[in-house]
Amino acid sequence: MHRARLLSAVVFAAALSFSSTPARAEGRTHDGLQFRGTIGAGYLSDAESSNATLHGGAGVLELYLGGMPVRGLAIGGFVSGVKAVGPSLSVQGLRVTGSDTSLTLLTLGPYIDYYPEPRRGFHVLGTVGFANLKASFDDGAIVASNSATGFTLGGGIGYDWWVSRDWSLGILGRFTFASTSRTIGVVSVSESTVSPAVLFSVSFN
Repeated sequence: MHRARLLSAVVFAAALSFSSTPARAEGRTHDGLQFRGTIGAGYLSDAESSNATLHGGAGVLELYLGGMPVRGLAIGGFVSGVKAVGPSLSVQGLRVTGSDTSLTLLTLGPYIDYYPEPRRGFHVLGTVGFANLKASFDDGAIVASNSATGFTLGGGIGYDWWVSRDWSLGILGRFTFASTSRTIGVVSVSESTVSPAVLFSVSFN
């Protein structure tokens, strides 16, 4: 039910922004429809209430789709995936690393993106939404996974450079925080996850 409400909110926000965008967007100006795809690298760290921590380098992929009711202000929906393969496990000072383990953070929700000067590239990003954190183990003989769900908050600061009338390339410094929980047997485990990243972007406005 919570997921359905969140998806409905994202669709409503995107539809509202699309309906409010100008019919004709100007060239090299952040107005009208906004699409952005990003890819890059970062770090994923998950701290559990049981005092165990999974952490390691991660790959990041994100997609954004929205519209600008006023020039320089985009509202819409986004989806983000962050995956660390072979993260280190730290428990009470002991550290173990294995390539059989992976940690994936999937986030989905609405976003707001603000360009103080619509014709220039500096922008500030804010996100909120649903989070799903999945830890998996696969050594070829044993396959196991466990998921935690909760909410996410995120932000970013970036700059885009125009390469044509409507397309731009950019760089985005991104930070994501997720608070999730899961049940192992009869024990409830809460988790706090952070993911800083540097992303390269391709955008259409």
